[in-house]
Amino acid sequence: MAFGGDGTLHEVINGLMRLQSPPVLGYIPAGTTNDFAVGVGLPRNIIRAAETVVDGRADPIDIGCFNEEKYFSYVASFGSFTKASYSAPQDAKNLLGYAAYILEGLKSLSEIKGYHAVLKTENAEYEDDFIFGAVSNALSVGGLLKLNSHEVDLQDGLFEVIMIKEPKSLSQLQKLLYDLAVHRYDSEQILYLKSSDMTVECSALPDWTVDGEYGGTRKITHLVNCSRALNILRPTEAEYA
Repeated sequence: MAFGGDGTLHEVINGLMRLQSPPVLGYIPAGTTNDFAVGVGLPRNIIRAAETVVDGRADPIDIGCFNEEKYFSYVASFGSFTKASYSAPQDAKNLLGYAAYILEGLKSLSEIKGYHAVLKTENAEYEDDFIFGAVSNALSVGGLLKLNSHEVDLQDGLFEVIMIKEPKSLSQLQKLLYDLAVHRYDSEQILYLKSSDMTVECSALPDWTVDGEYGGTRKITHLVNCSRALNILRPTEAEYA
């Protein structure tokens, strides 16, 4: 069983994925954003989450593999604002909660830059300048990027991939900010797709974030969806309704 935030869960999942027959995972979310818990429908209330560990049903979920060396439960990302998730001081997160990430992200506004990157999936290849990229299996990433529940299936073996292109003009920037605010990802400034296996090759060295933790700096990153790799205790169908 895991008790804590997304970072704690990340460590537990990395341990479980290295076992030949991992046990069913019970999780009580007690972090700041709890993106993973939102995606799997776990209660935010600690008591109700504990009841789910006792009475819930075991469901298989997809797990991401990052460069054949570590696993992630809900997201691997690079570019603008990703640093905020691991650079925000812990005491600030304890005191301010989600607002601590917003304040830390504001510090990065002057540092926004694009990375020329080539994204290769099993079906296609894309090349552009991107200021942000997220490979996720979640309904929410950092509390900012949100997807509708009908678009995300945690058991389909596919990632939801969002790549934000670098704005070339003020009008493009304004349009991009609006589209992000209303969660519209079919925009000319946003590349949105699904994939089970992909490689991201950047001309520079972006910092990657894996489940909110620092994931290293690299030019070539390989991400694979391990379909239905772990079983987690989730609320019953009655509790979903």
